[in-house]
Amino acid sequence: MGKLGQYCLSVLSAVAGKSAASNFATAMGIEGGTSGATKMAQPFAQSVWVMRAIKHVAGPIAGVPMELRVLGADGDGTEVQDPRVKAFWKKPFMGMSYDDGMEATVGWLKLEGDCFWLMDDSVLLPFPDVGPISNPILISGPDNVRIIYSGDEIEAYEYTNKRGKRMYFDPEQVWHHKTWNPYDDENGLGEMASAKNAAESDWLAGNFQRNMNRSNGDQGVYVVSKKGVTDDAQKEQIVAQLRLKQRRNQQGEIHTTFLTDDVEIIDPKIRKPDTAFLEGRFADREEVFIGFGVPASMSSKQESYSIGSASDRFILIEETCMPM
Repeated sequence: MGKLGQYCLSVLSAVAGKSAASNFATAMGIEGGTSGATKMAQPFAQSVWVMRAIKHVAGPIAGVPMELRVLGADGDGTEVQDPRVKAFWKKPFMGMSYDDGMEATVGWLKLEGDCFWLMDDSVLLPFPDVGPISNPILISGPDNVRIIYSGDEIEAYEYTNKRGKRMYFDPEQVWHHKTWNPYDDENGLGEMASAKNAAESDWLAGNFQRNMNRSNGDQGVYVVSKKGVTDDAQKEQIVAQLRLKQRRNQQGEIHTTFLTDDVEIIDPKIRKPDTAFLEGRFADREEVFIGFGVPASMSSKQESYSIGSASDRFILIEETCMPM
């Protein structure tokens, strides 16, 4: 499928120019344009299974209310009852509700393994001895944050937004959430890394099936001459007769076409994915769910549901949501 996609892009490049082919590749979400390999560039936006798996995990986490506790000698502590604290955690994130912020945090950890919570000097957490908060917390993925070192110590964090504006934060102003990465001490490792092959395979298969369905709607016919190559006048006559027949059929009229040459008209057969193709897509989406810690059965239509400790939702919360 990758070679087929690159072949189509190369044809478009030859006919309409490299700029048109590059724009087409970008619009289709093909990473690498006309020269690189066909890749899924935005898995959360392009894969329904990646998006749904992340939302399965984020939902129960976002449903748990946040509270601030002052630890005591027993290690448990008591909840801070200041109303400003409760008001803050209802909408602590810039441009997001609490639920959306939790989903964004879970999403970045699942996709990239890193998520940053950034607070500038105007952010004052509403402790009893501190004034009210003025700005909420900014959530960012790793692509927009650069860690600045002074020797072996972190000196600052540089954040760059989509408009190119840069902001600098001291280490104590940044909460860096990250997952364990055995290959890198600085950056986390998202579960998308292990689920990428399955997600991309399903995405490519979906594009292939979509293009197949599109071509089924307008395949034309094959005209096979049994006496060698027909001349231009015969070709025009045959094409005119076939178009007339098509128009009459669309109007509900029966039209018989007589051709003057010894030719055979062949209608292309409708193409559709076979059973093995569909089974491969089922396996890919289940692998994506497993990679994100979601029971594979939750990616399929359920005829019956288990309950209690045997339910898939219980397993999801106990084994994935609570540890995160």
